[in-house]
Amino acid sequence: MMHSLSLPTPFPVGAVNVYLFEGDELTLVDTGSQTSRTLESLRQQLATRGFQIRDIRRVIVTHTHLDHCGLTAQIVAESGARVFTHRNNVEWLTQFPQRWQADEPFLDHIATQNGVPGGLRETLSGYVTTLARYCAAVPIYGVLEDGDQMTLDGALWQVMHTPGHSGGLVCLYQPEQQCLLSSDHLLKKISSNPFVELSVNGTHKRRHSLVEYIASLRRVAELPVQRILPGHGEPVTDDHRALIARRIQSHHNRADQIAHALASGSQTAYQLIRVIFPNLSPANTLLAFSEVLGHLDLLEEQGRVRQQAHGELAYYRLN
Repeated sequence: MMHSLSLPTPFPVGAVNVYLFEGDELTLVDTGSQTSRTLESLRQQLATRGFQIRDIRRVIVTHTHLDHCGLTAQIVAESGARVFTHRNNVEWLTQFPQRWQADEPFLDHIATQNGVPGGLRETLSGYVTTLARYCAAVPIYGVLEDGDQMTLDGALWQVMHTPGHSGGLVCLYQPEQQCLLSSDHLLKKISSNPFVELSVNGTHKRRHSLVEYIASLRRVAELPVQRILPGHGEPVTDDHRALIARRIQSHHNRADQIAHALASGSQTAYQLIRVIFPNLSPANTLLAFSEVLGHLDLLEEQGRVRQQAHGELAYYRLN
């Protein structure tokens, strides 16, 4: 039997859905953030189903955003559970918070290059630093690759690597049940933000997250799916292909909006943020920064814009 547990988080996105599989090895897919409130909620919801944290034998981490993986170390400390995740997540989880701290100079460089003013960069850096308290390092037992299979409550689930929202995000697909655990790859009511991230291939370059995300969406659209269980919000039980088509179209519409803003002349990504998303809080500016850079990547791939350097700043202009 599979159970959906809704755990509170301290983040604007609200509660996160994690999934508990009974069977020979009690398995938890994602864990919630490292807060006492999340931990207590998990204890209570396990108890109503006759379990304790110490009964969990396996944890599958779908990706390394703090609302999905933060509580993993606490669960492992109490249960000895084995942790499985995609290889792109391993260093981040095993070397947290060192990897988290190492990403800060990269993010500051990207922000500087794209015109974010110094005061706002300091605010964003402080915000990112405070987030580190919501996770802790944890050892990884098994690495998941695209196409791997895992037995969950007697059924074989296929691992699908779907980079975009995060470079290491995996979905789990059960073909007989036509059920997809989509994590944050596909949500019913909101579009997932493909975050600014450092590439995992050692080049120290920024991933083209939105380009990857659209490719992953198209791959999921090819699956026969009757039910999608997401990382946030309600299950998706209607036409997932139509939902994906709407998501992709919304990204193309946003790209068109950014291209229209560039018709008046070349601009930095931060200047475009101020046009497309005025009056944002620092936390939402970080999300908007990811979104605008992602759509600029998409426009570059389409050959509609190009990037030019002026000193240390990157400007975008129409071709």
